[in-house]
Amino acid sequence: MIMIQMENQVPYQKVEECRVCGGTDLIPYLDLGEMPLVNRLLTDPEDPDPKFPLEVLYCNDCSNSELSIVVDPSVLFRDYVYRSSMSQTYIDHCARMARLSERELDMSKGDLVVDIASNDGALLQQYKPYNVRVLGIDPATNLAKIATEEGVPTIAEFWPGDLPERIVEEHGPAKIITATNVFAHVNDIQGFARGVYDLLDEEGTFMVEFPYMVDLIQNGCFDTIYHEHLSYFLVSPLVDLFRRVGLDIARVDRLPIHGGSVRLYVRKDGSIDPSVEESILMEEEMGYHDISRYLGFAEKTDEVREDLLALLEQKQNRGESVAAFGAAAKGTILLNYCDIGPEIIPYIVDDTPEKQGKYIPGMHIPVVSRDRLARSIPDNLLILPWNFLTEILSNTASFRSTGGSYIAAIPRVRVIKPERMKVDRVPVTQI
Repeated sequence: MIMIQMENQVPYQKVEECRVCGGTDLIPYLDLGEMPLVNRLLTDPEDPDPKFPLEVLYCNDCSNSELSIVVDPSVLFRDYVYRSSMSQTYIDHCARMARLSERELDMSKGDLVVDIASNDGALLQQYKPYNVRVLGIDPATNLAKIATEEGVPTIAEFWPGDLPERIVEEHGPAKIITATNVFAHVNDIQGFARGVYDLLDEEGTFMVEFPYMVDLIQNGCFDTIYHEHLSYFLVSPLVDLFRRVGLDIARVDRLPIHGGSVRLYVRKDGSIDPSVEESILMEEEMGYHDISRYLGFAEKTDEVREDLLALLEQKQNRGESVAAFGAAAKGTILLNYCDIGPEIIPYIVDDTPEKQGKYIPGMHIPVVSRDRLARSIPDNLLILPWNFLTEILSNTASFRSTGGSYIAAIPRVRVIKPERMKVDRVPVTQI
């Protein structure tokens, strides 16, 4: 990689080879322009607000997709504002994951469960009722402190370093290792996988989850693309990657969370479920090894921007006000890509205390608590974390009772009428 240092900017590296297979035939297919770091909320709109290229490349050798640059991870993750436990949808997902571990993966009392990128301990909290030992790993010192104080011991370091050896020495091998929504954040994924191999019990299971490239393209989830997410994975390229470190993908589950994700069950024993081959064949048959599939996705991304801006202009012309809900990372991408600022959306409501009183990077829209929504009721509420749409619709009853409408932009621009909670499609291009 080539290191690039711009004046008053965080350094970043330019990608020259695929991190999965090492190939150098990388084809750009989606350019979202210069974008800020999505979770670097500003305390003052005059604060430094660096932006970086946000471009996606297709590896013509293995079909992996990845960003064209890598931003210094210590800048992205050392002080992190996203908290997993703020979403009941995610908590429910974690509870199901813990139950599955006991019922299907032979997890039993006293086993060690390690969560890589454990955030505020939301997942491991769901494992504690099973009388297992839990240990979190997360580089965000603020989140590691919260998790530890709430009963989930957490090491505030990047994985792997020398952590696998240290943990085995102190606690023994792990029967279950989990990694939800972190594998795509990692530049050295082979080093990450080797660390898993070193810590994993001979009969243990590594469960890794990430947004699935098939769902990302089918659902038009371009707002899931940001500098923390370095890779956008298919199953097929990862089969060879894990085999290179002595691991096998034993099973594949597709999940609805986060707009469409995949969970891989990775083991040492070589047992392979038919779901692995089925996933590989499906990706091939649907054209995910052909650059044209990705170029079509880029065209649809432009259409969403045009449709959303047209709808918001229509609302303004009618004299209707619009606010937003959820200062999510994906919302920062959507707002910046569409160039939507406080003159269109004066505030964003968010329940995370660490985000309130701050400003969205790039667009500098203030983030406020629900009190503002009650004092200044808008005619429309743009839902930014659309992957939690059902949950948000159910927990904003006070807004819904005013007769206001909801707007969502992914997978297509649409208006949701509260009186029937039914999607009322606006006349826009469909994805």
